Amino acid sequence: MGFKIELYDDVSFSWIMHGLKNKSDKDKRFDISFRNSLNAHKHWQILDFFDGTKSRSKEARKQIQWNTLKDFCEEEIQKYYNAAVNMAISGNPYPGYDVLFENVAGDKDSMFYDSVTPELQVKINNGRFWENLNELNLSLNYGRAYHKMEDILINHFEDINIKNVPKDIGKVWISYLGGGNWESRGSGLSQRAVGQYSKLLEKIDNNLVNLGINEKDFSRMVVPYIETLVGVDCDKNPLMDDFEERLKSPLVEKYKAYLKKA
Repeated sequence: MGFKIELYDDVSFSWIMHGLKNKSDKDKRFDISFRNSLNAHKHWQILDFFDGTKSRSKEARKQIQWNTLKDFCEEEIQKYYNAAVNMAISGNPYPGYDVLFENVAGDKDSMFYDSVTPELQVKINNGRFWENLNELNLSLNYGRAYHKMEDILINHFEDINIKNVPKDIGKVWISYLGGGNWESRGSGLSQRAVGQYSKLLEKIDNNLVNLGINEKDFSRMVVPYIETLVGVDCDKNPLMDDFEERLKSPLVEKYKAYLKKA
């Protein structure tokens, strides 16, 4: 058994989805919930149906996987799996890079785990970064996005592609970036991750023209970083140990005028 991921262009994907929907409507192995998920492009529900991603135990998940292999041939599973992956990557209407990482690429218990190539892993890590950028809010989902971004910035920094800066970057709102004693605080990004984030900012700033991004819109990503440099924790300690040196950087000098505007 060896599943493979095939990424489709829009036209091919449309035809494939049309065929899968027609087949599912006539196939008694699929219930109304699955059909609705397929029609609505709810990729995480499709993965759960075949791979048991929402199972509460490993044993329960293995049972679902066993049932899948018993009730469906490998070719059928492959088609629906590819459909779910393509839904997730398209992000339309639901973003899905996080879903692919948590349920497949980063989960060795998934029966699809071995289908993730190094190239796709890079694509997923890059997508996860841009998906979570606008989720950096301590009051949102218990701050889960910070732990995801910490992993990407520290362990997969080279996977982040600046060509994927969102065209609506001017609408991004980051309530708090991080810094300080991350290990004891457990919230926000660590100083090391903030440092990696600053490297990304510099890389993007040097390519604004090529990327077709204007300075004002991009300031939405930079201002939270500057706020971290001038901020302090509850004990009045700087959030960044080397804040004085960082405040003198060309990036900060260029964007500090946007502090009250962003």
